[in-house]
Amino acid sequence: MLNYYAADLVVLIHFCFILFVILGGFIVIKWRQFIWLHLPAAVWGALIEFYGWVCPLTILENKLRQASGGSYSTGFIEHYIIPVIYPAGLTPDIQLLMGVAVVVVNLFVYTQIVKNLGKQEKDMTESALVSCEWLKQNLNAENQVILDATFFLPRQKRNAQLEYQQHIPGALFFDIDQVADLNNPLPHTLPNTKQFADEVGKMGIDNNMDIVIYDNNHFFAAARVWWMFRVFGYNKVRILDGGLARWTQLGFPLNSEQPVPVRTRFNAQYHPELVFDLKQMMSVQKTHSWQIVDARSTDSFLAQRPQVDKSLQAGHIPNSINLPYARLTDPEQQTLLPNKKLQSLFEETGIDLSKPIVTTCGSGVSAAVIVLVLYQLGRTEIPMYDGSWAEWGRQIDTPKQMKA
Repeated sequence: MLNYYAADLVVLIHFCFILFVILGGFIVIKWRQFIWLHLPAAVWGALIEFYGWVCPLTILENKLRQASGGSYSTGFIEHYIIPVIYPAGLTPDIQLLMGVAVVVVNLFVYTQIVKNLGKQEKDMTESALVSCEWLKQNLNAENQVILDATFFLPRQKRNAQLEYQQHIPGALFFDIDQVADLNNPLPHTLPNTKQFADEVGKMGIDNNMDIVIYDNNHFFAAARVWWMFRVFGYNKVRILDGGLARWTQLGFPLNSEQPVPVRTRFNAQYHPELVFDLKQMMSVQKTHSWQIVDARSTDSFLAQRPQVDKSLQAGHIPNSINLPYARLTDPEQQTLLPNKKLQSLFEETGIDLSKPIVTTCGSGVSAAVIVLVLYQLGRTEIPMYDGSWAEWGRQIDTPKQMKA
């Protein structure tokens, strides 16, 4: 009789196991916990129902009954409970049906898990922006650093470092002319990996921090700094939508205190797929294999603006498409336009978002605004030509075009 009770206990454990496989899957969907336990259990559960002999519980149950000289259906569970659930008994057809149920349920479970993980990944890359209102509420968040990346072109006759004297509380100044390859005659070109890591480490930034970047010039350099961090393998970086202009428009506080960062270690890893050099640009221009989008103003694109630098020829890369970065922001709030308007703007300009795109501009700054917008539209791996017209326009052997 003891063996009968033991056999019943084994059957009960068996049913609880199958119940965990089926119902536990819905817990896994919601909280994504216990996947490490549930996944092998789900596979095993299906095998149990399809091939009972692979289940140690079934083997143990049968041995206990044989030891007592009883039949399979003389136990309490088999005699009183199973007939209520399965009037015809645990026939091979019922066993097969249970196996199919386990497989179907778990196919559903793990399909939902994959979808949820995909959605989570999408949410992580859905927006590279944070609002001024959000930053105001999270101004003193732990493991967060705010960077003022303001940069002005020489013709704007403004000094970014002087203007930094009034900045968002806690913000550090990020100078794209200093965090650059200072041995390159071209302006603010990318530094090497070691230099970038050293410069960022000096700012007290490590690989656990959330970075919020802003500027006071239409996303101009904030987008480039955001792009630089991504080039060097760091994605926990967002841009303040509207920048300092929107921040002050909302009446949020500024101060003149300059934080003193404690130097730390930042690990950088170069991602060349996000950067185009001159050789690559000459290749795509010749083969027409990529759409080249130029973010400069129309007068610069069409060689209508007088060149201050006499060593730089006027015009644009032949077959490139002009989309001035200034058109991408709301003129009143200084925020980026909504995604639908941005998409319409690209379509009106003749840019096919389904085809390869590389961005360019005057010196590799405003082109990053196009990269940012494309990121917002789901194109997260768009490269930028770092040298841009500052390099292309100085080369003797590069083709140049002045008319649209």
